[in-house]
Amino acid sequence: MCLFLVRANYMIGRQVCRFVEYNEKKEKVRMYILKPSFYDKFTCIGDKCKMTCCGGWGIGIRLTPEKYQAYLAVDGFISECAKKAFAYNSDKGTYNVIFDERKLCPFCDKEQLCEIVKQLGPDAIGEICATFPRIQATSGIMDELYLSLGCPWVVELLMETEDVLSFEVQEDANELEAFEDEVAYQLVLRDWKIRDRILDFLQNREIDFSFRQFYAEYCLEKIKGYQDMQPLSKMESVLDELLLADNYLALSENLSSANRNNFHSVQYGIYKDALLMFDDCIRQLACRDKDNTYQKFEELLSRNQSIGFHEWNMAYSSWMSQSERSFSILSEKILSYDWMIFALYGSDKYYMLHNYLKILIRNILVKQFHILYFSLHGEIPDSMSYIIVAMVSRSVDHGSKYINQLLSKWEKDGILDTAYMYILLQN
Repeated sequence: MCLFLVRANYMIGRQVCRFVEYNEKKEKVRMYILKPSFYDKFTCIGDKCKMTCCGGWGIGIRLTPEKYQAYLAVDGFISECAKKAFAYNSDKGTYNVIFDERKLCPFCDKEQLCEIVKQLGPDAIGEICATFPRIQATSGIMDELYLSLGCPWVVELLMETEDVLSFEVQEDANELEAFEDEVAYQLVLRDWKIRDRILDFLQNREIDFSFRQFYAEYCLEKIKGYQDMQPLSKMESVLDELLLADNYLALSENLSSANRNNFHSVQYGIYKDALLMFDDCIRQLACRDKDNTYQKFEELLSRNQSIGFHEWNMAYSSWMSQSERSFSILSEKILSYDWMIFALYGSDKYYMLHNYLKILIRNILVKQFHILYFSLHGEIPDSMSYIIVAMVSRSVDHGSKYINQLLSKWEKDGILDTAYMYILLQN
């Protein structure tokens, strides 16, 4: 088995592509497994977690009839709770949890441990409960394994070091795959290369991070017109040109000459409105758990509604003066990580650009919550930062309608134009 640690992430695509591009006979090829370097460190920390995953969203638990009957056969709390806690969805063949007054699963005890696991063992729970926060996707010959940032413990693992993201890529000795659709196959190879080039740029710390996150969107906007052109290498060559240092440095110098005095006033309105768009979604996801998640976010959402520009700007400026480097590293890592997970999702014409804009919205909401928290408390512990990232991640991942509404509004208001995007993403 070949195992190597990849830090220059462009090599992920190049190493795999080099293997398959010479496989001209279209024989079965070896599958690969990609995962972040911290993936195997994850294990659920149970009652030590500061934001339980046992509530908030509508969890469709795919239980077999045998497993459900096993709950009913257990004397006492589990059988009594099972009769009231599950609603069967005949269309999907799933049992949906009916949350209690805490907006938590009724099997979640006061210490936020699962009574089913405690009494019947981990194999007794449903598929979603057993797998979260693990994510698995397949692209071409790559099985990709990730951990959702909807878990604050995953965010903490992500932030263990200040190093840029690294990934392990290994051959799967047990999996072979045959490819017969040459066009689809070449599209996958092209998308890998684009994803890896953008990832490299996002993690180039010789460039100011605010500019990096802006310019990645700028590049994806510029190459979208070449999406359907043949040969497929045309888009790659355009991206190569955009990522020449002389070109992006020239744009950076030109944009940085703009008057920055009004940047915060523009950001204030856009950030505040973006969070207002997600207000209901976040309130639905926040539980009345032992760590007071609902109360924390109720306070922040109320603050977002009431805060004026003067207070907001003072908090923003003071927080940035203390924490710009650490927050830029947090933002870079969640942006880069999410780009790896979500860049290839979907089949819309401009899905890579749409997915990147979705990730930018996530970062903007995280930033707004930090400003609001600082305005109330004058400091932000790392643990609270991780909780904020987790809550925003859950909201964005399960709030596609809010994403689409916000992007439609931004397009209508001209906020997706180059100058506005640059202002929007500055610190």
